[in-house]
Amino acid sequence: MDERAAYQRINLLIPVYAEEEIWEHAKQAGYGIEEEGIPYQLIQCQNPFEEALAASQRPGLGVALGISQTEGIGLFSRILKESLPVFCIKDPSRAQARILGKNGARIIKKSPFVDWEDRDA
Repeated sequence: MDERAAYQRINLLIPVYAEEEIWEHAKQAGYGIEEEGIPYQLIQCQNPFEEALAASQRPGLGVALGISQTEGIGLFSRILKESLPVFCIKDPSRAQARILGKNGARIIKKSPFVDWEDRDA
């Protein structure tokens, strides 16, 4: 695969940046994205909110998630807000992480958001 094709493929993924300590929440967010049929990539980093904001502004889908033990989960999108998370949940449950992942994919699909509050299944 040439460099240009690799670059284009990366731009068709939703990046999920997470600190190592909260990797399980990153996987749950990824599962939510996957349920909506959009590919994603988990990326371990030290400053997930900063990385997610930067990724949401780059060419491509324009959506990224940042997951931090201190800040919670933030969903960033250049379409809806340029510098603030569209949603930010300070102390998320696993279900909320998954729903936030779904909502990231739904921005791309132009579908209504799923309520991020915990629900009984």
